[in-house]
Amino acid sequence: MVKISKEDAKTLNKEYGIPYGSYGISHTDSCSHKRKTYYLCTSFKNMKAYNAIRAKRHEI
Repeated sequence: MVKISKEDAKTLNKEYGIPYGSYGISHTDSCSHKRKTYYLCTSFKNMKAYNAIRAKRHEI
């Protein structure tokens, strides 16, 4: 599992078709702060898409 931002989660879901749930994007909820932490399953397809997003932002 790789921690990702909310913007990355939205982009991966809309542009790359990675689903929320098993083998895709998961999130946790914080009870006291109303925030979510997003995680990406580390499958080959998911990591290829995530690296493409990071390359667009020049983070690699």
